[in-house]
Amino acid sequence: MKYCSTCGGSLTTELVDSRPRLVCKSCNHVHYINPIPAVAAIIEQQSSVLLVKRAVEPGKGDWCLPGGFIETGETIAAATVREVKEETNLECRILGILDACSNLGTIYGDIIVVCYIVEILSGEPKAGDDAIDLGFFKEDNLPRLAFRCHTRFLAKFWGRNLDSSMHG
Repeated sequence: MKYCSTCGGSLTTELVDSRPRLVCKSCNHVHYINPIPAVAAIIEQQSSVLLVKRAVEPGKGDWCLPGGFIETGETIAAATVREVKEETNLECRILGILDACSNLGTIYGDIIVVCYIVEILSGEPKAGDDAIDLGFFKEDNLPRLAFRCHTRFLAKFWGRNLDSSMHG
């Protein structure tokens, strides 16, 4: 970011609240850069969880929980239901929040991920949106996972620590 969104003036980096922040030279507006909110969903069926294979970076070719970024004007729960539908063709219902996790310094910047446990209401599983494949996996047969937070969510879901080699 080079220019102020308030007045169009040039931005400079200054210490504000003991942190480097972008500040407008003209109007002194401080531009805070906050983490991006995202969601993930755990869908269990017959002691297996549904994972999608990523078609895009980051983690292209690796597997992850269905999920993605929350859109403006969308609740966390609504984003979860939408992302599950887009990536798996499944209508789902929220059962509850499992956990939240921070992923710092990704290609999108810092991300906060909220993971819900959901149940399938209807539909036939079919990869869509930015997923090229999907499948149900048992705890002892997980493929390589794209995201550290997803590894953490599954570990909490199954009540154990997963091997760090499963995370890319």
